[in-house]
Amino acid sequence: MSDPRPEILILAEKNIDNGKLEKALEIVTNFEKNSNITPKEQLWALLLRGFVHNYKLQMKETVEVGEQAYQLSRELEMVSESIEALILKTSILFLGKAGESLEIITKIEELLKNLSKLTNFNISRLNFLSLTAKSWCYLYLGDYNTALELALKILKSSEMNELKLQHSYHLFLLCLIYTFRGENNRALEHGTKSLSLLEELGTQVGIASSLWAIGNVYYYKGNLNKALEIYERSLSIGEISDFTKVNSLTTLGAICRVKGELNKALEYINEAIEIADEAIHYAMITTNLMSLGEIYRRKGEIEQAKSYFNRSLKHGGKLGDSGILLYLPLFFLVLLYLDTNTPHQAQQYLERLKKLSDQDDSKIITQGYRLAKAAVLKSSGRRRNSVEAEEAELFLREIIEDDIVYNNFHVILINPIESFLVCYVIKGQSYPALKKLNRFTETIKENSEIWQALNKSAKTSEMLELNKPLALKKIINEIFT
Repeated sequence: MSDPRPEILILAEKNIDNGKLEKALEIVTNFEKNSNITPKEQLWALLLRGFVHNYKLQMKETVEVGEQAYQLSRELEMVSESIEALILKTSILFLGKAGESLEIITKIEELLKNLSKLTNFNISRLNFLSLTAKSWCYLYLGDYNTALELALKILKSSEMNELKLQHSYHLFLLCLIYTFRGENNRALEHGTKSLSLLEELGTQVGIASSLWAIGNVYYYKGNLNKALEIYERSLSIGEISDFTKVNSLTTLGAICRVKGELNKALEYINEAIEIADEAIHYAMITTNLMSLGEIYRRKGEIEQAKSYFNRSLKHGGKLGDSGILLYLPLFFLVLLYLDTNTPHQAQQYLERLKKLSDQDDSKIITQGYRLAKAAVLKSSGRRRNSVEAEEAELFLREIIEDDIVYNNFHVILINPIESFLVCYVIKGQSYPALKKLNRFTETIKENSEIWQALNKSAKTSEMLELNKPLALKKIINEIFT
């Protein structure tokens, strides 16, 4: 079946496939200025423009064009074009509407079934795009197993086609999935391949995004200096998308927070919020309001922290189906009220987190609730052999023994004499890891010099150097190497 589109639009699509996004957009824009184009030609041009925006990670524009194209495709009763338009509309996911995006994907799958029954149209490309969108949704929702299953299902198709840009973005997706699964070597492999293809194509906006994804790998490996270097490379690219810029600034803020550079972290996060607000990346506004709360919590400015955590909750609640955005501010409010010795209020937020966990089957939210519950139990069960302490250990074990542990929860609760301390020690994924952590906890509690240093570090948000105190390095080497 020959392509019914005008040659100039076929040329625009070839430019997209070759990563020449600006050239493709120029061709489409000039074509749309022609007053003699038919409604069908207008629709085809709209779809191409939408996919340019999509590859440039311009989510708001992608959704807007997708809606225009969908309305026109329905008027013209063009089913395959309707599916393409709906695929563009699934980018509403990145504006904080995961549930709505999944509803659109369900509609796409129904249309694909009808299309395959009624015509001999080759639907492999539409299936590929639909499964890719679905994988992104499950990644966003924290269901990394399903996200990976879907992405791998179409990897061979992606490798075999000659569409290098499409394949490079698929590798980018796999890099993110493997990163959040904690499979850093595979993540780095896919991210590096994506970057190599994009550099070959010269697609700067994609290069910036792949650098961000690779930076994430180093961040979750704990190599903060390497991550910092790569994020800064990403941000130095003039064509970087607002999506990538906001995410890079957000993680730079997190790095500075971990390093104890709280004022610098505030600068990064405030800049991220400003850009997210202009680009209507509502989900990232919610996330960064929460980050501001955590920074002020670490600075000891409790009222500011409460304000930002509650603003994050309120903003996330406006997005409707955004349970994934609400669990962290609830989690940190639990910790905040435990910090300030107001367990009754901590319990209230814990109950809200439990309700959210019961309503949403996201593993991230479930683990968030378990960890918050463990913190509350640890705080109330001061004696090691108390019922509360034993129950807290059970919750921690459930987190550590989980096959896929969300990176934000690679932690253990250490219960000192006066208060509990959340300490980022190791990526635990098995019961042997838990035993090592328990041994580590007991050993450092017996060493007053190390224990005092850890408490000081927690209160001041300063990084604790491995050889200060010197005994810490010896204990870590004995237990973990």
